[in-house]
Amino acid sequence: MSETLADIAISSPEVETGMADAILMELADFLETFAKEQTPHSIDLHSLPMNDADRAALKQALGQGEVNITLQSMGESQIYETAYAGIWWLSHFDTEGRLLTELIEICSVPAILIPHQEDISRAAVTLKTVATRRSADD
Repeated sequence: MSETLADIAISSPEVETGMADAILMELADFLETFAKEQTPHSIDLHSLPMNDADRAALKQALGQGEVNITLQSMGESQIYETAYAGIWWLSHFDTEGRLLTELIEICSVPAILIPHQEDISRAAVTLKTVATRRSADD
């Protein structure tokens, strides 16, 4: 049996839709506001009609800065500051490695990295206990 044209898979590379440029303009405005008023903002990339070409263009345009963090908590989170101070790219994965959420946050430090006050208080008590034991062993 011979193949017809309808049987032949044709693939074409995805073309940018313009979403990357629109998001860049939005980020520029939000970053300007954040610089003046310290008002953080977040963009959920999964909620936007972006294709892989848009996402790649946005990543390339924003670049990567000096800070790159991997967080292990109910799956892995990869967090990095872009080449623009105050703009962070966050990717959260489940325990199977599937991407759950992808965000861009405009802030000094992403909220996920700021420990809760109760955790700090518990850590202070625990560290005091460890330090006291070590001193007693000397």
